[in-house]
Amino acid sequence: MSQAPVLSVKDLKVSYGAIEAVKGISFEIFPREIVSLIGANGAGKTTTLRAISGLIPSREFLDFAAPSIRKHLGPFVKNPESLETENLVKLVSRVKPGFIRVDADEVTYPTHVILRFEIERDLLEDRWPLSELPTVWDEKMKSYLGLSTLNNNKDGCMQDVHWPGGAWGYFPAYTFGAVIAAQLFATASRLHPNLKNEISQGNFSGLQGWLRENIWSQGSRLNTLQLVEQASGPLTVESFRKHLEARYLGT
Repeated sequence: MSQAPVLSVKDLKVSYGAIEAVKGISFEIFPREIVSLIGANGAGKTTTLRAISGLIPSREFLDFAAPSIRKHLGPFVKNPESLETENLVKLVSRVKPGFIRVDADEVTYPTHVILRFEIERDLLEDRWPLSELPTVWDEKMKSYLGLSTLNNNKDGCMQDVHWPGGAWGYFPAYTFGAVIAAQLFATASRLHPNLKNEISQGNFSGLQGWLRENIWSQGSRLNTLQLVEQASGPLTVESFRKHLEARYLGT
């Protein structure tokens, strides 16, 4: 009898507003198989992985997923202890400034978005000539992340495909998504106090039920901000800030 896949993805689609970031991806992963996603920056690799995994795994999700991770990846790692739950939690909560947006942790990622937004705004308002882009990028990277991209456009202003593809104003959608997700989850957790414990046991029915009732069933009746406000109140950064403080500062 053939083995069942450990992961099956069928016709995955992800959109940011009117922009389709992922279009109908399907694949299956079977036991002991290794699958790679290959593509240029902006092709949708990170979006695909985040859609499948639910962004950065929480401690509760890792409590549930760690045994499966050890079972399927254990034979391929030199140090099996690296797959213990406590170490996995440390791995997904590391914070380190870097050059590349798609590789950034969730703490520094918004900084990459702010940098790009400010540059787009300045260019559209003709505040400085396009020829100064590498210099402005370098100055902002040094100011925000303490890194220099001087004479390194590959890891600087040339790393994304969005601008050459005409996707101006696209970058803030990534951080809007994180802010919205934090507020929706905070609301669901407040209404269902046992939600995190359920997730740690692999029971997602409570969260899925709340999302089905308040988000998925609404279809396109409302725009994004109206939908969020109806489900969780006016959108603010407060839940996202508290999420980051709780995960990375333990407050």
